This record gives sequence, structure tokens and C-alpha cells, in this order.
Amino acid sequence: MQIYARTSSENDYEYRRTQLERLVLTTLDSLPSLGIYLSYIHKERETTMDKIDTSGFTTAEEFDTAYRGIKYPKRPVTPERVIDKKTFDSDAEYYRTLADASEQYEKDMSEYKRQVKEAGEVGGQVASDFREFCISDHLDADIPEDIKGLVYSAAYEDGHSAGFSEVYNCMDDFAEIANKAYKAGVKSKK
Repeated sequence: MQIYARTSSENDYEYRRTQLERLVLTTLDSLPSLGIYLSYIHKERETTMDKIDTSGFTTAEEFDTAYRGIKYPKRPVTPERVIDKKTFDSDAEYYRTLADASEQYEKDMSEYKRQVKEAGEVGGQVASDFREFCISDHLDADIPEDIKGLVYSAAYEDGHSAGFSEVYNCMDDFAEIANKAYKAGVKSKK
């Protein structure tokens, strides 16, 4: 049996998955185990995500692009959703196949969780780098760190649903007020 799969984009993965599901479900008895099917279907890019170097970023749009470029894996499908008991001659055969597929599913879930955690860490690193970029770009260096954090938090609350670019724009407004207020407070103490 030969299976030809395209691999150039995410849509090709879905195409390959759909084709294999049809093939396996119609010719189930020709496969020794559905575990083979599951291991092939759930085979995502098993690469380790590298940290994104944001040190050269000069605009919020670059952070937006980097953050949106983080690839999150697709969750594996449970064997019960794929294996149809009606296609087996005996319950024993069905449960053996289900057991093999479940074993593979557990391995796939473990890999999936690792990849999700890794992608989340990379996303957190980009968000943290953006925070530092935003603060250094808008607030005076002599403003205390706790005030900087409060100003960024307010900008983040107002703009995060629209991405880093909007947080940056909100930060511009809040930072202007914070810088003026801080300078006025320092002058009044002299």
C-alpha cells in the first residue's frame, strides 16, 4: 500500500490526515494495528522551538509578527473517536486494536503537552521582551520600577486584545502622563 502525502503547509497536514482516515477506516483489516495509523496521523513537527531573538526589534509590529508566528501543535485525536467497533469481527479484536491505539495516543499526548509548554515559554519570552522594549521606549529611566510596571499593566489591560501594537499605542498615552506626573512630583520635593 502506498500513500502519497503533500507536506508544504498546514492545509496539507489536514489533507493528509483526512485521506489517511478514509483509507484506514475503509481497509482496517489490512493493517496490523491502528497504532500505526495514529502514530502517522499525529506525527507533527517534532522540532524543538528556538527562542526568538527580539534584541533587534524596533517596532511593536515586529513583536506582533514574532508572537503570531509561534506554532502551537494540534491535539491528538482520541482512539475512541476514530475506531468504530462495528468494523471488527470480534470484541477481542476491537479491544486489542483500541489498546494499541490508546498506547500510541498516550505517547502522542505526552509529546503534544511538551510542545504546548515549549510554545508557551517562547510566547512568554516574547511578551516579556516586549514589556521591556515598551517600558524603555516610553518611560524615563529615573522612574521607579514599580511605577513602570503599573503604567505597563494599565496599557496592557487596555490594548492586549488587539495585540502588541495596541499595547504600545496605549503605553504612549499613559507614559506621557506618568513622565509628566513623575517630573512634577520630583520638582515639588526640591
